[in-house]
Amino acid sequence: MSDRYLGYKLLLGVLLLVALTGCNQDIFYKNTQGIEDGIWRYEDPKTFTFTAEDTLTSYDLLIEVKHDSRFPFQNLYMQLNTELPGNKTVKDVLSIDLADRSGNKYGVCRGDKCTFRIPVQQSFRFDQAGPHTINIAQHSRMDSLPGILAIGLTIKETTTE
Repeated sequence: MSDRYLGYKLLLGVLLLVALTGCNQDIFYKNTQGIEDGIWRYEDPKTFTFTAEDTLTSYDLLIEVKHDSRFPFQNLYMQLNTELPGNKTVKDVLSIDLADRSGNKYGVCRGDKCTFRIPVQQSFRFDQAGPHTINIAQHSRMDSLPGILAIGLTIKETTTE
């Protein structure tokens, strides 16, 4: 093998490493949790825990829903319980449209599986440094909701474009 060939491989490896690490520098927190058998039950809230230290930077909070054709509705109701430092809890109920009225799914779909990222809160700042926990529970009229494969939470720095 020539030195020139090894040099190209090394350069390609360095460029790949820079590209992979440079793309997610603005991600503060990211986690996705699968849902057993693709059936989201009331008693199976998804819990995301992280420590916020920066109270000056603005962030965007996104929820990612992975679902398939078994999901029987246009929208998904979720309850968010956010536990803040100092034992304060904030509760919110969200209705997220996963399809239009004709049944056309939103997001990126491959076959009968779709992934949809929803901005829930934009350009917010953490009021206090310390541990935060966000619990996301399904909040529909059905105890067992079919077709929900995973729930993800992403917190990323707000970017100006």
